[in-house]
Amino acid sequence: MIKLIGSLMIGGACVYLGLKRSMSFRKRQRSLENIQNSLSLLETEIAFRGTELKSAFLNIDDPVFREAAKAIDGSGIKNAWSKAVKKCAPKLCLTDGDCDTLLMLGQRLGMTDTENQIKNIDGVKNMLDIHIKAARYDTEHFCRLYTGGGVLTGVFIVLMLL
Repeated sequence: MIKLIGSLMIGGACVYLGLKRSMSFRKRQRSLENIQNSLSLLETEIAFRGTELKSAFLNIDDPVFREAAKAIDGSGIKNAWSKAVKKCAPKLCLTDGDCDTLLMLGQRLGMTDTENQIKNIDGVKNMLDIHIKAARYDTEHFCRLYTGGGVLTGVFIVLMLL
């Protein structure tokens, strides 16, 4: 009986880990798409409303922008953005390349006039397009792999233990 319970727990853990890894691919894709949409909103806030960055960040419903808005007064735009990206990256399942692209925005944001800020935002959005395409590819190809791999590994271990 103990052997059966133990093997089922190990099998369940394998399935859980496969599903969790599979979901991280989907979450990364959704996060990048949300950030890109948020950058479009930021662009609109800056271009048409002339909103200052802290208010613009607060108007955008995205965790990175909210974190940056909280820290913008104490440490400046560049540091606040950097801290926000680094803090939110694990929750959003972002890779190092995704973070580097987002950090490029923080280095340029608030340093120039409105027109150049919009160009910088567009540049980051174009680079995010590449990351989104890669995330879609990863989601299409690796989600089933990790889900199926977790299930098959769990089944294999259960059969080996019984």
